[in-house]
Amino acid sequence: MASYTQDAILITKTMQTLNCNAKAVVGINGGQIVPSYIEAIGPLANYVSAEARWSPDINKPLAQEVNKKYYSKYGQNMDGHNSRAHTAAMVLYYAIEEAGSTDKEKIREVLANIYVPPEKIIMTWNGVKFDETGQNILGTPCIVQIQNQEFKTVFPYDIASTDFIFPMPEWSER
Repeated sequence: MASYTQDAILITKTMQTLNCNAKAVVGINGGQIVPSYIEAIGPLANYVSAEARWSPDINKPLAQEVNKKYYSKYGQNMDGHNSRAHTAAMVLYYAIEEAGSTDKEKIREVLANIYVPPEKIIMTWNGVKFDETGQNILGTPCIVQIQNQEFKTVFPYDIASTDFIFPMPEWSER
């Protein structure tokens, strides 16, 4: 489901009112991934999942280390935007290192053929490797599920902080 936050709130409340028991609700690029969604509806948000780009509870040492430094400086966790910006900067850093130069053509050539393994980036991706159109072919989603009114990483499974609860409990069982 793709929706704005206010729409996601209304849809969830309506699902409960109508006793609409979906096996799963997954939000993409929308209102289910912002803290205000949980704040507005509390426990009704539990078991809703969303594509998050990144999450501070990813079970990956480098992600934890970088987020800890970010939090100590800014007083909040990283999010999908600044985690991708950090990763882009690091990939550029690795390319400059490998090129041994700041010459833009040498850097571009390295970037076209670079492989950055997953342990050298903070994202959930399987690494960084670009295809002929410049797209990272190793990108994988980060899926979170709201459990106890908190976002918890449930996919990719190997770096998830908890298990995915499926199917969602029916409204009468919550």
